[in-house]
Amino acid sequence: MIIFLDPLTRLIATEARREAVIMSDSEDDPDYQPSTDEESERESRCSDRSSSKESTELPANGRQQQDNNTRSQSMPNSSWNIPSSDGSRKKQFPFTAVPGMKNIHSDCQSELDFFRLFLENEIIDLMIHMTNSYASKTQILRRVTRNSRLSKCYDCDAAEMKKFIGLLIWMGLKKLPKISDYWSTDVLYENNVANKVMSRNRFEILLRCWHFEDAYFVGMSGADRLIKIRRFVEILSNKLDQYKTPGEFLTIDETMVGFRGRIAFMQYIPGKRHKCAIKLFKICNDDGYTYYLIVYEGNKTTTTTQNISKTQ
Repeated sequence: MIIFLDPLTRLIATEARREAVIMSDSEDDPDYQPSTDEESERESRCSDRSSSKESTELPANGRQQQDNNTRSQSMPNSSWNIPSSDGSRKKQFPFTAVPGMKNIHSDCQSELDFFRLFLENEIIDLMIHMTNSYASKTQILRRVTRNSRLSKCYDCDAAEMKKFIGLLIWMGLKKLPKISDYWSTDVLYENNVANKVMSRNRFEILLRCWHFEDAYFVGMSGADRLIKIRRFVEILSNKLDQYKTPGEFLTIDETMVGFRGRIAFMQYIPGKRHKCAIKLFKICNDDGYTYYLIVYEGNKTTTTTQNISKTQ
């Protein structure tokens, strides 16, 4: 017969069974006394103290071995590294290169020969093409009168471009107040260099049209601050390390090129010799030779080549 009990009846039955068990234990053992909650808690504390005491009473060798086992389990596998002779822990890379000049022909002896190694036909052709392109487009897109010098402009060649660059270098060595003074017949400014190379009008036309990129296309793009000379700078930088192997020690230094024109990335540093200048970052050897250079354009400085001009 199955009897369904409600919760209260079940609780009463459970208590009755527990009392019966206690009475049976007390009948077997006359000295039996049920333990209270406080006594059970006290017994658990005593057992914890005894276990901790046993652990502290381990011999020194046992404790050390136990600590070593715990550390070996927690620490990953590692190996000892022998420090270098100078006491540093940095990894040493042996220098095996042979520093010095390279890729230079035996007939390269004078200063002009070394200068031509860097200003070779690739750069000269770039300047000739962009200069002639700018002159022709200016004559077409702008109103040029008959009396204007630009109306009589004609294309230049490699020989004339080299003469033009030579005059620019010479003007940097011999400084006069104005460009026209180099062709002056005055006793104070008279010289026999500029007149023998080219006329003043031709020099001023080339100086006006001298470009390294398509100026009209650059004006439409206008994204890169250094776009007008970026191709020239990249070609020159890539040629610097072609003729000399660097030594073991290199340095990254900055150079200030004096400039007082209008340009967005011009730097003003009062403590420098040239307060207003264009900053260059260079990788140099201990003897001062430059292996690579970057023109500082501000926060948007980049080293990637952006040849976005179109060759006509």
